[in-house]
Amino acid sequence: NEFESIDVISLPQNIKDAVMTDYIDAVASEAWVMTKDDETKVYKLNLDVKGEQKQVFIDSDGNWLKEEDID
Repeated sequence: NEFESIDVISLPQNIKDAVMTDYIDAVASEAWVMTKDDETKVYKLNLDVKGEQKQVFIDSDGNWLKEEDID
């Protein structure tokens, strides 16, 4: 399974809410989605947090994931 690039605008609302809640003043600059074998979706985001770049992973329910938990 591989990540596919998507438009940041098209992210589900609960993901946008989680970013706004947990990363205050962060802006998602890029986003990708991967559909796993069990049909769940995992999102990879590049965030600009006060000038610092951070890559994060989140599921479609808005739960943050560690990279090693994705496979």
